Amino acid sequence: MRKSLIICVFTFALLGGCADQNQGKDNVSVFLSLFSDKTVRDSQADRSKFSVATLAGVTYYVDALHGKDANSGTSPSLPFKTITKAAFSAKSGDVILVAAGTYNAALGEIFPISIAPGVTILGDESTKGGSWGYYTGSGSSPNFGSTSIEGGGNLIPSPFSPAVILASNSVIGGFKITNRMSDSMASGIILYYANNATVRNNSVIDGNNGATGIYVYQSGSNLIDNNIIRNNSIGIYQEGATSINRVEKNWIQNNGSGILLFDLKLDLGGGPAGSLGRNWIFCNTIRDIFIDHGSFLVPELFAQNNNWDHNPPTIDFWSSGGGIDIFNHDGATKVLTENSSLIAPSLCTSN
Repeated sequence: MRKSLIICVFTFALLGGCADQNQGKDNVSVFLSLFSDKTVRDSQADRSKFSVATLAGVTYYVDALHGKDANSGTSPSLPFKTITKAAFSAKSGDVILVAAGTYNAALGEIFPISIAPGVTILGDESTKGGSWGYYTGSGSSPNFGSTSIEGGGNLIPSPFSPAVILASNSVIGGFKITNRMSDSMASGIILYYANNATVRNNSVIDGNNGATGIYVYQSGSNLIDNNIIRNNSIGIYQEGATSINRVEKNWIQNNGSGILLFDLKLDLGGGPAGSLGRNWIFCNTIRDIFIDHGSFLVPELFAQNNNWDHNPPTIDFWSSGGGIDIFNHDGATKVLTENSSLIAPSLCTSN
């Protein structure tokens, strides 16, 4: 019998994503579990705890291994082959469920993939794109392997050469996202004039090709939650924010710069947007955070309840490199880092 669907969409997934269920000191165990077989076993057990939601919109299915773009895409047994096709079809309120597989130009993807306003696209949130997720594929057995979007190639003209463009009120969760372009303007995900969008439970990993992980451009009131952002030229790049964006529970590691700010409308913890903090911002080779001199128009950066290379975090006003925690240009910004914690040096790896 054809096994096509473990679960469509959980009410939990649509409303809030994978919550940070364990408080405080479970961060280390979560990090280590990402690289173990136990993660897959636990995530399979967790899926059984949630009931299927009744969706207001259409659910589209994508399966790189068995799908066809000529299919209807609205049945688990008749999925599309490419995310591009599903994204083109989906409208506000619709959901796209993606089975494990590698979604790249060779498959037929056309980049950037634009997620329309109000559309939710989900892969494998439990392991941040490392396995299969809500939809296991249309084959006789589940698709195994990662749920990966590999940008670059088949690129149509667009700002900043991203792999994925996220619009207002849209959600992306559960993907391993890279951008294969060796271009300083390239990015994994861009929030482009987007408001109230959510980027959650992804692994945004460039492989040191020079791209930015998540680019926030002229956007506000967005949530960046519980992602691994690693091996990029810049982890998170923000400029021209229209209102405060909330960043919490992310691993921002082994980038050139962890976070690059040309404005201070970013709540990293304890600020007006309600960020819990609990980001792990560490082992970024140049600096963890760069605050540009133009940022003083908003005089405070809230970065409380986070984990750093040093405790208290090192702050420099003149030298922006050398692995410091925070470069505060000319000391014009008040940086609030209360309740900081120290990262163990052994967690600094190049992987």
